[in-house]
Amino acid sequence: TGTFVADHCSASHSRGKCDPCKEGKGFTAHANGLEGCLPCRQCKDDQVILRPCNRTQDAECQCQQGYFCADKDCEICQRNSQ
Repeated sequence: TGTFVADHCSASHSRGKCDPCKEGKGFTAHANGLEGCLPCRQCKDDQVILRPCNRTQDAECQCQQGYFCADKDCEICQRNSQ
C-alpha cells in the first residue's frame, strides 16, 4: 500500500521495484500492480476536508455547514432548505 510499480521484474524470480506515492498527490489503498498512484481527491470550494489524502488513503470531503451531499460520492453539495 502507498506504492506503485516503478520497474516490473525482467526475469523469472527477479524482483521488480516499487516506489512510494507522493504525499498529498497520489495514493494506493491496497497492494497492486499499478504503474502509477491514483490521484488524490480535491475537495471543492463548498466542501471542507475531513481527512487529507496521504499515500495510503484518499482525501475525504464533506459539505460545508448548511449544505448536504446530494449523491453518495458527495460530488454535489446542496443548500439545506430552511
